[in-house]
Amino acid sequence: TSCIPPPEAAILQRLVDPRRCGWSEQAAQAVLKLNFSTEDQERAAELADRANQGILTHDEESEMESYLRLGTLVDLMQSKARLYLRDLRPAA
Repeated sequence: TSCIPPPEAAILQRLVDPRRCGWSEQAAQAVLKLNFSTEDQERAAELADRANQGILTHDEESEMESYLRLGTLVDLMQSKARLYLRDLRPAA
């Protein structure tokens, strides 16, 4: 959650808590399949290269920040999904 300000990160963690919002096993598995399209991955890589070169425009910087925030959101949701699925399995 490093791309999301701390107050928003805390709210987001509570928002996607599977215990609170009643996830199903199928929903958790679907979340684990979320990923950026090839086109989005290529665009994000292009923006990262431009950022490393120090030549991002203001609009590109905003676009890159959007990719980072959304990537963080997907990472958090997938982490919650993995925890949910882990907790479904009986303890050994």
